Amino acid sequence: MSVMQLSLEPKLRLSLNMMKFTINHPQEFKHLFPAFSVGLASFTAILATEILSAFYFCMFGNSIKVMIKLLGIGFISDVG
Repeated sequence: MSVMQLSLEPKLRLSLNMMKFTINHPQEFKHLFPAFSVGLASFTAILATEILSAFYFCMFGNSIKVMIKLLGIGFISDVG
């Protein structure tokens, strides 16, 4: 499991919990669609980031280059 996956997993879980809360407690919202769509948009963005980063790292033939890029992205995600 890479640094990228470890840093994005809590955010992915949070977006799933947002959608789950919206479905399980509809009485808490005036309109369900905006509340559910925020969780869905977050989930979609995180999933797309995971998939695109996997394709990006598959372009490198050398494992050392992949590790250097992963460490760089890990540091950037910790700062942001």
